[in-house]
Amino acid sequence: MEKYGTIPKRFSRAWWSYFWEYYKWHTLGTLFAVILIITTAVQCANKIDYDLYITYAGPLTFAEESINNISSSLSEIIADTNADNEQNVYFQQLNIGNENPDPQYEMAMSTKLMLEFSAGESFIFIMSKDLVNTYLNGESYDSLFLPVSEWASVMPDDSEVSKADGVPYAVSLSGCTYFEQLGLNLEEQYLLIRNPRNSELEDEELNLQFENAKTAANLIIEK
Repeated sequence: MEKYGTIPKRFSRAWWSYFWEYYKWHTLGTLFAVILIITTAVQCANKIDYDLYITYAGPLTFAEESINNISSSLSEIIADTNADNEQNVYFQQLNIGNENPDPQYEMAMSTKLMLEFSAGESFIFIMSKDLVNTYLNGESYDSLFLPVSEWASVMPDDSEVSKADGVPYAVSLSGCTYFEQLGLNLEEQYLLIRNPRNSELEDEELNLQFENAKTAANLIIEK
């Protein structure tokens, strides 16, 4: 019988050469598919379901230890939103506005921030003063953030907030006790809470994440 030439005796030296010549791409394709399936399965098995997402955007760079400390401390006061008996916090940092920025990197981070606004999972945003002024005063970002009065347990003084049209939307973190206790100085950085989308309020898990954001934000700005 002939198929791609005469087939040598199976598993002989000639057969392996024949197999590699005619079936190597089939084999490599199958091997790649298997590796992809295994990798995806492992990633899914190790995937952490977070109960609170926080995004920082500005020139500061947080060390991994600081991020872990923030996540650990906030996880103690938030609710489990997905019934996995864990409270996990994800802190994402987008470095924007450095003194000597890489234009391409800066654009990529800015784009990622806009995507986080429109389709991301973060409710808490901590941003530099420059970015706060940009987004609070931009017409396309109308109603993007909640007024502070709608989430703060105690309303900060006028000197501690940033306003748009006379309405406070951002709370200054200068001299913030919470971050100072963690050894961090957030001078000229502000905290805001994103206005939840209707679909998020209708989803029980996402609505709980929104409540977690308000709980965490109040702890952070507490004097």
